[in-house]
Amino acid sequence: WRDWSSDVCSSDLNDTKQDIQTSGNDIRQVSEFRISANTQARMLISLSDKIYQAKERAICREYITNALDSMTYSGKSASEIVITLPTFDDSNFKVRDFGEGLTENEIANVFCVFGESTKRQSNAYVGQIGIGGKAAFCISDSFTVTSWVSGVKSIYQCIKGDTTKLHQCLLLSSCISDEPSGIEICIP
Repeated sequence: WRDWSSDVCSSDLNDTKQDIQTSGNDIRQVSEFRISANTQARMLISLSDKIYQAKERAICREYITNALDSMTYSGKSASEIVITLPTFDDSNFKVRDFGEGLTENEIANVFCVFGESTKRQSNAYVGQIGIGGKAAFCISDSFTVTSWVSGVKSIYQCIKGDTTKLHQCLLLSSCISDEPSGIEICIP
């Protein structure tokens, strides 16, 4: 349940706490459910590809709402977000926001981690589950993330794995830039 009159989440649906009580002498825990090192790549493919039915619409929704969240966090207007649709001359879909951008540490420890989110502290943000940033993998084997933070432009290539190899994120370049902070996602 969320208290929509407040900006603070009263309860996160993904963080439901349980108090389990049992009775009987022979009851014991056998295991916890988990993803093993051997099944991790297969599960990440399912989470980044197989969950979407209307894949092109999902891509638009996920990256535009991420841009909206970034602009909200920065106190900027959503009308500043730049969305570039594919054309015959340029087949890339792009979303550019002018929020805070992501540092290399945030790319590695938030953006690239399934289930990680910085948006759970407030109802002001749409994303909270931590899988939407990887949605591009449902239609493309790679996509580019360009981040502008504190006068530095960094370009990352995100590469889809397979059922035996994990997805990867590579830093392609980093240079001084006078462009405004933010993120641009480019999906071929």
